[in-house]
Amino acid sequence: MGKYRSFQIGWLLVGVGVGAVGCAVETSGEDGQTQVSQTMHAEPSQRDTEMTRCRALPQGPFEAVEVMHGIDNTEDFVFDGNGHFVALKPNDSGTNDIVLVDAAQRTTVLARGFEQTLGTRYRADGTLVAALVPDRVIALRRDGTVDTEYATGLAVPNGIHADFEGNVWVTEFAGNRVLRITEDRHVETVVSDSPETPAQSPNGIVFDEGRRKLFYTVQREDGPGEIWSVAPDREKEAPQRVISMAGERLDGLTLDACGNLYGVTKTTANARYSVYRVRLDACGHAVGDVESIAAISDAPSSASGLQFGMGPGFDRKTLYVVGPAGTLYAVAVGVAGAPLPGNRRTARVPPPSRGESTSEASSP
Repeated sequence: MGKYRSFQIGWLLVGVGVGAVGCAVETSGEDGQTQVSQTMHAEPSQRDTEMTRCRALPQGPFEAVEVMHGIDNTEDFVFDGNGHFVALKPNDSGTNDIVLVDAAQRTTVLARGFEQTLGTRYRADGTLVAALVPDRVIALRRDGTVDTEYATGLAVPNGIHADFEGNVWVTEFAGNRVLRITEDRHVETVVSDSPETPAQSPNGIVFDEGRRKLFYTVQREDGPGEIWSVAPDREKEAPQRVISMAGERLDGLTLDACGNLYGVTKTTANARYSVYRVRLDACGHAVGDVESIAAISDAPSSASGLQFGMGPGFDRKTLYVVGPAGTLYAVAVGVAGAPLPGNRRTARVPPPSRGESTSEASSP
């Protein structure tokens, strides 16, 4: 056996053999940075502080507070780190505009005239990528141009996550696949639905930079909603089921700075939406029961996407939740989110273009 060294990943302090397969050696701190050396070489008192903080996460349940209305048709969103989030907003022509929304509820149009976008994320270079129904991923570049051919020929791309290496991870809802779009725009299949590796109607997706694992939701036909994980860098390691939730339809996913998963779900029996948390150990396995931490208001409210706040006007220890009914909710969970490329403030508002307009969303 190799020598052991301690490091803290997520909320658990563990000893892992050097070179151990299946566990990461990186950690994401609440300062929004992914670091190895800081954790491995931290003084014992600092490690104890980090461990205590993540173990002592507020338990909930928490209140989901309505903070904004009028962003109808928004299935997912992302913060740019500069005081805005990206949303979808209906226009007068019967289509939707992709807009930036700030904390004062002012909106600025990024691109016009789309039928429906689903997942949205910023790449590290500031490019916004969005899943466009029915068959492609588009890219909105920092200069304001729109690339509608970023990735085509897909079967209802849904969830999106961009990592710091330039990859874009996508769930293909109607194609029953989990995909990677490389930095040079090559589309690769990571998981294809089979009895051994389920990928039925995949939806939410998040890549854990620390554990080097991809987490995604699966909806079995007439069965439970599930979260699965796969380590794309370790081809011989089969996908693993993380949790199974009977009677639930799982949607968006995100990670906190302690390495825990958060998601939104719809209970099929009563059509009510809620936010849940899954605590994970250093290898990405679920620890304890799934925690239901916040209930979303009754119909016609909805919930599909969730992100931790980032940037001026949005609290970094609050989970924001949105859905097609157009309401933005704030759930103060007391922990920040894991780093995302957009959270490093690499994204920028493109220069105003001809015909650009600014308006206000409505407050509760």
